[in-house]
Amino acid sequence: MPLGLGVTRWDDKSGLRVVGVFPSDLDVSEENMLRVFTAHAMGKPEAGFLTMTLEGTQLAVASWYSGIRRGKDQFCVMLFLNLDEEARAYEEGLTLASNEIVENIGEPEFIEYLGEMFDKLKRMVELSVEQRLAKVFVDQETRLLMHKLSRGGIPGEELREWLELQTGKHYPDLGLLTLPLLRSGIVDEDWVNAVSDNCVFMVNDLFGARYPPEQALKLAKSGGLSAEQAAEYENRVAEFFSGYAWSEDDTLQLGQLLLDPDIYDVTKVLRRRIVHKSELAGIVEKRAALDAVIRRLESAKVITTMGSTTVSVKRGDDPFVMLLSDIHFESFFPEFLVLRLEERLAQKDIHPDIAKRHLELLAEHYMRMREKMKEKRKKPKDEAEPQLAPVGTAPVEESEPTPAEPSEETPQAKAAEEKPKRKRRAKRKRKTKTSE
Repeated sequence: MPLGLGVTRWDDKSGLRVVGVFPSDLDVSEENMLRVFTAHAMGKPEAGFLTMTLEGTQLAVASWYSGIRRGKDQFCVMLFLNLDEEARAYEEGLTLASNEIVENIGEPEFIEYLGEMFDKLKRMVELSVEQRLAKVFVDQETRLLMHKLSRGGIPGEELREWLELQTGKHYPDLGLLTLPLLRSGIVDEDWVNAVSDNCVFMVNDLFGARYPPEQALKLAKSGGLSAEQAAEYENRVAEFFSGYAWSEDDTLQLGQLLLDPDIYDVTKVLRRRIVHKSELAGIVEKRAALDAVIRRLESAKVITTMGSTTVSVKRGDDPFVMLLSDIHFESFFPEFLVLRLEERLAQKDIHPDIAKRHLELLAEHYMRMREKMKEKRKKPKDEAEPQLAPVGTAPVEESEPTPAEPSEETPQAKAAEEKPKRKRRAKRKRKTKTSE
């Protein structure tokens, strides 16, 4: 388990300063913090993550560094661990949290805030499948990479240069940026001899949106709420989705919500249960933190609350909390890429060996996807509806939703699938008219 969190700041006038440590009795010297900072600055002076052990101590470190930027202070966020822990497992969580931590340096209650972030980091060792996908969507660099890769495979060096032109930043190691895409199954990499480079290929696309909370609506009707409340709940959901239109800004907000551990844990519970607000206290330990989670989710139109009909002095004002919209991030097979690659080949707009390897990888990926879907169909379906826990009982730990397989059932894939069908139907009509 992580032992503590430390934050240092470097400026040319004062040198290195420790700006925050949690807990206050963390036994790490300023000298050791300087050693971590120096390992970053003297190695690759770019923003990034590294792991190391501190000689003469029983500590391992996972750390994030802001990089050297002209006229800007440098920051290092360090997570201290026992030697037997796998420090690299914290890479995604620490990288995600560090930018937010740096933005809050100088705030009046920074140390208390650092403690809250430390508690969250302990729960962010491994992101779920949908959180990984959300992270890909939220991050500007990976969003840009996906946009470029949706045109077809590209040599890594060319991709790096293109990204630098788009952002004005320098990326000495493209692998740090493509790693989240590889782990999420969005891209694959392979060496192409004809261009003497490791090329990057999109083999999955990504879609994020709000879906109606179908399971929660079923539970509401089957006894989770009174008949009047269930009808009101259904009306609220219908009214929301009657005016819902997908937008990138809204989807970015949804991704940011899923990456908050407290919000994600609450969302997982609400997908399968109708609960009183007090029942979520076992998910979010501090009352103030729970109130903040509820406010954020209500403001984002992800949940709705409703007064309880339960008469209980002990419970008091304890409303029901239900999903108004469910957050989904899914990957799907990019069928559109097959047509796009064929068009670019015809226009001689892509190296034929890159296009050929990309089509091979898409075919391999598609076959693996079909095999997985066949295996799923073979498994006996559990027709029993999830049981609603009695109101007032402590919430049980929820199992994580099954990650969405890359599927042509998503809206984009359906559109991609329909396009060639329309072409075939049009051809048949032309043939029929000709024969007549």
